[in-house]
This record gives sequence, structure tokens and C-alpha cells, in this order.
Amino acid sequence: MKSNLYLVKLSFVACLALLVSACSLPKPKTVVTTCPPCWPLVPAADPCPASLSTGSRSRECKLDRVAGNIADLKSQVECGNVYAAVCLGEMYLKGCDVPKDAEQAACWFNKAANACIPVALIQLGHMYRDGIGVPRNLPKAICLYEKAAHMGDVTAKVALGEMYRGWFGMPANYERSLYWYKKAIECGSVEAEYQISWLLTHGARGRSGLNLGLEILTDQAEHGNVEAWVSIGDLYYEGRLGCRDLKRALEYYRSAANCGSSEGAFRLGMMIFFGECVTKNEKEGAELILRAANAGLPGAQLLIAHLYRDGKGFEKDLRRASYWYLKAADAGLRHADVEVGDMYFSGKGLPRYLERAVHYYDIAAKQNNDAYAALMLSAMYSNARGVPFSLEKSVAYYKRAQHSSLFLLAEYKVGRRFAAGYGFKRDMNEAIRWYQLAANGGLALAQVELGDLFYTGRGVLQDFQEAYYWYRRAALQGNTYAENMLGLMWLNGQGVPEDAIQAAGWIRRAAFKRARQAQYQLGLLYSEGLGVPHSDVMAYAWIDTALEDVDDNTAYIIFDLVDRMNPNLREKAVLLSKRYHEKYGLRHRHSKLNSRRVTTRS
Repeated sequence: MKSNLYLVKLSFVACLALLVSACSLPKPKTVVTTCPPCWPLVPAADPCPASLSTGSRSRECKLDRVAGNIADLKSQVECGNVYAAVCLGEMYLKGCDVPKDAEQAACWFNKAANACIPVALIQLGHMYRDGIGVPRNLPKAICLYEKAAHMGDVTAKVALGEMYRGWFGMPANYERSLYWYKKAIECGSVEAEYQISWLLTHGARGRSGLNLGLEILTDQAEHGNVEAWVSIGDLYYEGRLGCRDLKRALEYYRSAANCGSSEGAFRLGMMIFFGECVTKNEKEGAELILRAANAGLPGAQLLIAHLYRDGKGFEKDLRRASYWYLKAADAGLRHADVEVGDMYFSGKGLPRYLERAVHYYDIAAKQNNDAYAALMLSAMYSNARGVPFSLEKSVAYYKRAQHSSLFLLAEYKVGRRFAAGYGFKRDMNEAIRWYQLAANGGLALAQVELGDLFYTGRGVLQDFQEAYYWYRRAALQGNTYAENMLGLMWLNGQGVPEDAIQAAGWIRRAAFKRARQAQYQLGLLYSEGLGVPHSDVMAYAWIDTALEDVDDNTAYIIFDLVDRMNPNLREKAVLLSKRYHEKYGLRHRHSKLNSRRVTTRS
């Protein structure tokens, strides 16, 4: 069960990473342009004599020169040279020879923008768009971009296309986005041509737009645009051209990756790692994903961190995992903030530093509405871990988490932290309290966890009746593990009277849902005639469906069944097994069966 759960979790993380990095083209960072040669620049004469060009005197001279340059630029602005204002804006924005000061940068850009200097209009538009140095104001940003665009600036036209495309929090308006991208294409923008093809292939103007977009992408691919190859691969992978064609998607991704595309390497690595239309190879896939991560792709950085953390494709290495989690967190990925917070909190992969853990949890809770991060902060304030005790803050973070759709799962995860002593002192009573909160809310995962605790007596007094109660609640929600455990409890009389018929009923429900433990157990029931009619044919079919291969632990069961059947029954057993494999077998098997099995009743 746990291996299957891990694969589901990893697949979810992979899909999430792919969504972050690939569903749309990466949003461009704020572009800081350079001054054209025609702008007046201050002469770089060195007033310091050569004899004083070392040590502290050299540093003092440099500071004097910088101060003189800034004073000269400011005087030029006062004399009406608006290009000097642009230079000052860039210096303060980038921190070139002066401390970074976004508010000062915005002030100088505004002076130049009032004189309708295109580069200043664009830079000020970026600042209003991103809320840097000025309050975030998207209508103001669009107004500034439009002024520059009407003056013929191609960068402003592309920026408007991006805004109307639905980026940066703007409502999507594909027609307006297409309009501005077309205007940029008229000015020779290759970027706009690529972006317009993406829009057309992702739904703008229906099927006709799709065909036109594919035509544009194909033309760009023929002229060496490797990202166009990636986009065509996406069309085949997602089935936007009518049906999915993983083979052709793989070809396009491989071509893009071979030409240096990080997006192509990421997608190709994903397909190889998970074995989609190619022989599964976790090591090769992970290397390609690492290549994309090194190229700065945030989704790849998040996924590669998970792989190092879990030892998939690489040897397990928490220090490397922490490095990539920090990279992904710097890129703004919400799940990375949580992972970094966990590492600082537990001291695994990063030094134990509770203040930093609080910092990253707080970012995830407030900026990304992450329920788990909010609950961790609630628990830290109520247990005075890394922060002073504050019932008020604990309650506030708990209420914040309640608004999330993942609230119950977050409660379960906090319970696991207490159960494992992960950052907190190990406290099974506190763990059970968190599990019960999630379980009473209806989370089957927490119900199964409580069932396991009371069934095994791990950290609590063993109580089969309590275990049965929680397993049954999870089983009624369709949880196959819980269904199989209920069957075993009925079979062995644990918490309930012995009843093989009840046992077979629950185990059969799980077996029909491809639960290998249950399939194996059902085969044993048929071989013994417990709760079901004795049938060696059915026993062989279910056991063969459940097993990946025959080893020393299972060979005697298979051989015994075969010896008990005549040639006619053996033929029927093989045919039935093939049918069950097709209907109930797992499509991808990763480990041998390791089940709790009960062959007879004492």
C-alpha cells in the first residue's frame, strides 16, 4: 500500500511541477534595459593620483567618484535631461554603485515617463505590475505600456499581450492578447510570434486557431526555435490535435533537449522517469530533470529536490535536497517553502533553526494559503516551539487553515510529525488527537492510521474493537487497505466474532479494486474453502494475479495448487488467470507482494 501511495504522491508532485513549469511559458522577469549610447554619460576620469590608488584611499576615491557621478546626473535632470533620470532609476533599481532603493527608482522613472520616454514608461509599468517600489496597480501598468506601445515600442506590445493573456493576476482576454501580439509581430518580434502560436494552440479561436498555431509553431521549429519543438510535443502529449501521441511527443521533446532546451529536457526526463512510451529508467530521467533544474527551471528544481529527498534516481541526499528546495522557494513555489520550513524545523538536511522554520511556514501560510504550514505554526505557538507561547496566534493560524480544501490532510500530516518526533517531542497522545481531528472530518487516510495504531498497539494500548471501528469507517469510503484489514479481522476473530463469510466479502471488495494483498488473500481463501466454495482454479487465478513472480515464499503454494489439478482444470486456471490479469491486475508493478496472510484458522 505504501509503495503505491508513494507513487501516487510522486506522480502528483510531478504533475504539479510540470504544471508550474510547463502549462504556460515562463513569465518574464522585470527587464532592466541598458542606456543607449546617445544618453549623456559622466566621464570616468579618475581624480586620484596613482600613488594613492591602493588601500582605503582607493576605496574613498571610488566613493567620491560615485557620489560625483550621481550629483552630476541629478544636476542634468534639473537642467531638463530626462535620460539622466532613466540612468538614476536604473542605478537605484539594480543597486549599481548605490544602495538598492525601489522607491527612489520609481521616482526617477516617473520623471522620465512624464516626458514620454518609452524605456521609462516600460520600467515604471513593470514596477506597477509587480508592486516594486510602488503599490501594485495593474490598470496603471497597462496605461503606461499602452503609451509606450503607441509610440511603437515592441517590448511594450509584448508586455500587453502577456497581461491580457491572463498573467500577473489579470483576467484573461485572448482577443486583446492576440491583438497586441500581432502588433508586436509587425515590428519583427519572434517572441510575440511564439506566444501567439501558444495562444492559438491552447483554445483561442477554436479549431481554426489550433491549425494556424500549429502552422506557426512548425515554421518556427524549422527555423531552429527549440521551444517551438517543446510546444508541438505538448500538443501531442496532451492530445490537443485529436488524440494523444506519446511517441511523437517523445520525439519532439528529445529533439528540443538535444538542442539545449531545459523545458525539453524536463519533459523528456519525466517521460523516461515514469516509463511513458519508453523503457522506464529512473536514473536517466533524473539526470535530465537535474539538467533542467541547473538551467533554472523552478518546477524541475522542486521535483529534483523530492528525488534527492526520497532517493529516487539518485542516492538519498538531504543536503542536496535542501539546496534545491531553497532554489525552488526563491522562485516562489509554495510547496518548496513548506519543505524548507520542515527541514529547518526538524534539523534534517538543514541545521535546526526554528526561527527560519517559522519564517518559511509563515510565507507558505499567508502568501500561499497552505493549510499544513498554518497548522504547524498553530502547533508551534501552542507548544512554545521556536516561538513564545501564544494561544491567540495558535487559534488564528488554525482558523486560517480551516479555509483550505486540504485542511484535513494537513491535520493528518501534523499528527505524523508528533508520532515520529519530527521537530516536536514524540507524543502519541498529541498525534492521536490530530489524527482524530482529521478522521472525524472524514479523511480515510487518518482513519486507516488510527486503525493501524490500535491494531498493532504501536505507542498505544492494543484495542481490536477500536481498530475495527476506524477501519470500517475508512472501508465504507472505499479504502481498499481498510477493506482487506476488516476481512482479516473477521477471519481471525479480532474485535469481532469469527466469520469467514464476512471476511471473504470484505476481502473480495478490495481484490476487485486491484489490491494485491487482498487478491492474494482471496486466493488463499479459495484454496482452503474458507467463506467461499473450495476452488483450486479460482485460487490459482487470484494468487497468480496478485504475484509479480514466484519466489521461495510463494512457490510451494503455486506448486501445490498445480499438483492438485488435473490437466483440464490447469487449462481453465491459466485462462481464468489471464482474464483476471487483464481485468484486475496492476498495469505497473514495482515490488513483490508483502502481505499479512492467514492460511488457516487455529
